[in-house]
Amino acid sequence: MRKIFFIFILIFMVTACNNENLDKTDKSVDWINKKVSERGLIKLYESEDNITIYSKLAKIEYLDNDITFDLQQALEDKKISIDDLIEKLDYLTEANDGGSRYYESNANFLGNKFYLAKCNSLEGNGGIKDIFIDTDEESIYDYCVIE
Repeated sequence: MRKIFFIFILIFMVTACNNENLDKTDKSVDWINKKVSERGLIKLYESEDNITIYSKLAKIEYLDNDITFDLQQALEDKKISIDDLIEKLDYLTEANDGGSRYYESNANFLGNKFYLAKCNSLEGNGGIKDIFIDTDEESIYDYCVIE
């Protein structure tokens, strides 16, 4: 009888922990979908490790050795990585949420000035790991942490 009770408790604990993780994941997915919808963002790219880049700009061009590339196409064709993209931007600041970092475009990019949030928030702050590009500097700081 004691073994059955122990097994029941163990199953309950595992199930409860799994449901908690699902709720957190669903919460961050809902938050991202809300921000994408509210701000008119498009899905620009999704990496093999499930990091998605959402952008307010449909087209972003960057210069590399005096050659102009479309960012979305270059990412899809693996001519540039997400880390390469980040290296081309100017660093602004870092959040105290687990390591989210914020950047702004510079002369390496043509067209509209934009700001980029590379989210790396802890589970307690939403667990968001995606990347957001917006043309409004004030807005960029609220993508990485669920309100």
